[in-house]
Amino acid sequence: MLSKASKYAIRAVLLIANSACKNNKVGSKKLATELNIPAPFLAKTLQELTKSNIISSVKGPHGGFYLSKESENKTLFNIIDCVDDIEKI
Repeated sequence: MLSKASKYAIRAVLLIANSACKNNKVGSKKLATELNIPAPFLAKTLQELTKSNIISSVKGPHGGFYLSKESENKTLFNIIDCVDDIEKI
């Protein structure tokens, strides 16, 4: 069973993959609004995903989140493992 955090992370990564690129990043507030997820909780989750190189981010007024070429090879397991720190069976 997936945790709520994992479900939020998966939904966020899917939305980023479908609507963002390096030239058109999406902000955490917009993601939180579109996904109906509490913004502070989502921000922490996005930070974890960025540290694990599952998504990429840029700070600043034109910043936001997007998938890089390296991020395209990440799996669903990588997302869940980043948020819930599970071990592969």
